[in-house]
Amino acid sequence: IGAKWNGSRNLKDDAACLSFYPTKNMTTMEGGAILTDDDQLAENARIIRNVGMRARYEYLYVGFNYRMTAVGAAIGTEQLKKLDGWTQKRQSNAKALNELLSGVKQVQTPYCDKRATHVFHQYTIKAENRDALKAHLDSKGIGNAVFYPMPLHSIPVLEATADCPVTERVCKQVLSLPVHPSLTENDLHQVADAIKGFYSKA
Repeated sequence: IGAKWNGSRNLKDDAACLSFYPTKNMTTMEGGAILTDDDQLAENARIIRNVGMRARYEYLYVGFNYRMTAVGAAIGTEQLKKLDGWTQKRQSNAKALNELLSGVKQVQTPYCDKRATHVFHQYTIKAENRDALKAHLDSKGIGNAVFYPMPLHSIPVLEATADCPVTERVCKQVLSLPVHPSLTENDLHQVADAIKGFYSKA
């Protein structure tokens, strides 16, 4: 949420989907949102969200209970007020990490197209010897995560639907580093220094 393309947040397609899961750059504890300018699509989404019911006991579809709780909505509303400031801090942290890691040849920092305004929900690098680097950061108490350890085409529901060797290779290289708004300059240096220290011994 908050990303832009050519300076605009306007929809270019029929709809956009947002996740408000706790690991995202703002949260409602669970759930998400659908953004659309299409009145019919919006009505259908509301019906499906509300157990397939358009009016009381008038069921049009087999739907599900996707209704957001009042508590979740209140949390999201308050977080939305702070989102622009958080996004600026994430962008600043990402820029600092890019600079701090620029001399580490074993690491590729995130690419961002000049037409895009990235919100850095995650800061994901490609790293040589990723698993050993992860273990090294873990041993130093530095947060990191492999969010997508398996390519989608290898999970049971989609297994054998595609041949994606580049995806398989990248899944073994990616590692997400801390980028959240509460990081200090010292925190960012600790992350970078730990990575530099790991590769200097390799």
